Amino acid sequence: MSSTEKHLTLSSPSRFICIIETMNPTLSLIRKYRALDQQLNLLYSGLASRKRIPLILRRMWKNLASDEKEHLIYWKYLEREHYALNNISSREIGSSVSRISEYTRSAEKLLQKAGKDTLSLEEAFDATVNTEFLALTSPMQNFFYTHDIILEDKIFNPLEKYDLHLKRITAQAGRIYAGEPLKLNLISSMLKIKDEKDRLLLENVRDSLTGTRSRRYFFDNAGFLLNLARRENKPFALVMMDVDGFKGINDRFGHPAGDRVLSTIGKKLSGTIRSADIVARYGGDEFVIALYDQNENQVNTFLARISRALADVKIRLNRRATLPVKMSWGYSLHLPGREDSISDMIKTADRDLYKMKAMRQNASAP
Repeated sequence: MSSTEKHLTLSSPSRFICIIETMNPTLSLIRKYRALDQQLNLLYSGLASRKRIPLILRRMWKNLASDEKEHLIYWKYLEREHYALNNISSREIGSSVSRISEYTRSAEKLLQKAGKDTLSLEEAFDATVNTEFLALTSPMQNFFYTHDIILEDKIFNPLEKYDLHLKRITAQAGRIYAGEPLKLNLISSMLKIKDEKDRLLLENVRDSLTGTRSRRYFFDNAGFLLNLARRENKPFALVMMDVDGFKGINDRFGHPAGDRVLSTIGKKLSGTIRSADIVARYGGDEFVIALYDQNENQVNTFLARISRALADVKIRLNRRATLPVKMSWGYSLHLPGREDSISDMIKTADRDLYKMKAMRQNASAP
């Protein structure tokens, strides 16, 4: 045992947690969000049970409480897996931790007032609006957009329902804020801000031409899935693909034709992968696919399925001419007990890809 290991073993649990959080400041933020959503779940559940609140508002708070349970699943998962967020600075994380701590303390006070039945309807709704729209000025959306989790063998992301979460609130704003145009205008402005922020963040995680995930999204998530596979002693595969003769397509038929090829392939690949897989545009005509919990036989079955899906693809250039699409690929496989990195696996898959290309070129040579 090293001296560092001895130190960690002899340290108190709180000391150990401090060391871990210093190494990974994202954990502090995750824990603060978890604590906040726990308080909100209790608060909303309590409001939903108050008989003197109109039924339509009780239903709203009941649904919000249910939404918070999903958010808690998400934060607990990230905490357990020691997720590290790379696209937010430590300074921004520290600032967010302070702000979220304030919201959590406010939620605790509101919960106490609700328990004593001294919390007014307007005060409760104001607190709901203020807390939920915290997401507009915090890194929470960066979590939701840039990282999915695997839950019951499917990719899960609470962002998919977060719009509904906010709509539950705004649908009742007219009832609560009737005669208060300033508050109604504020909610309208915040929704516009959210829509614009959504648009900008989506550009970071989705490739606009192919509809697949972006290169940035891939690197934010593939390493996490690889580490998860390593901890759970499961295989993990990485596939690199590109379009045969893509430069010739652009040179002969023009870039719009090349764009149609990439767009069509992106749709086919997205429709072929499982819900626990990631397909992303790596760059140019290259695509990369991360396959969680897939062994060599399963990878080959997957590639055969892609080959069949692409066999029928023909890009229409004009009324008479169509262009068939062919792709080459290579893959690398992580097996339990090995210490691979995403970079190593990309290099291996890339070498395998070019071997396939060389074999095809040799086979077609006179």
